[in-house]
Amino acid sequence: MQETRRKRLCDELRALIGPAPGVAPIGLARVREIVGDVEWDADGYTRGKLSVVLQDFELWLSERGWQSQCGGVPDRFRVRLLLAIEKLEGAATPK
Repeated sequence: MQETRRKRLCDELRALIGPAPGVAPIGLARVREIVGDVEWDADGYTRGKLSVVLQDFELWLSERGWQSQCGGVPDRFRVRLLLAIEKLEGAATPK
């Protein structure tokens, strides 16, 4: 995947976090599209990072799933999600 496209997709993931957790079916659908886009040519390591990002978004964009994580503090979970995206971006970057 081209580096500029990969960066744009990771930036879009960051934007999809939004101001607060909560149900967002359209946002979750877009996250799944992005994961699918990156996954098709990813190695096993990157696929693992994609899985973490998707799982975290599924919790974040649910009614209360995120509350069982990070002590129920939304800012902590937001940081966890941002770190997962950063790790994904690093994993998907050609060495």
